[in-house]
Amino acid sequence: MSVDEFSTIRTTYESLLWGTMDQLGVTESIERKVFTAVLLQFLATVSIFLTPFVLSGIAWFVVAGLLFVGAIVAMFNTIFIVRTDFTEPISRLETTAKEIANGNLDVDVDVSDQPDEIGSLTRSFGDMHESLQTVSA
Repeated sequence: MSVDEFSTIRTTYESLLWGTMDQLGVTESIERKVFTAVLLQFLATVSIFLTPFVLSGIAWFVVAGLLFVGAIVAMFNTIFIVRTDFTEPISRLETTAKEIANGNLDVDVDVSDQPDEIGSLTRSFGDMHESLQTVSA
C-alpha cells in the first residue's frame, strides 16, 4: 500500500468517524466522545457474551466474529479520538506554555477550532497570550 493510498484511506476513515460523531451529537464534548466510544466497546463485548444464548452453530461464529471486529474498530476509534482531540492539543499547548514561561512571547499559539472543551481551552490560552503581549509591549 502506497503512502497516497494510506492517506486516502485515513482521510476517508476520519471523515466517516467525525461525521458519525456529528450525527450522534457528541462532537462538542470530550467527555461525550470518549463515553460514546467506550459505550460502543462495552456493547460489543456484552453482545459477544450474549450471542451464544441466542444463536448457535455457524451463525454464532459469524456474528461473534463481526462483533469482535466491531469491538476492535471501537477500540481504535477511542485511541484515535483521545490522541487527536486530547493528547496532541494538550501537548502543543504545554510546549507553548513552557515557551511563554521562559519569556518568549513571540511564540505562535496553536488555537484549535475544536468545538469542545479542548478547543475552548486553546482559544482562552490564545486570548491570554494576546493580553500578555499587549501588557508587555
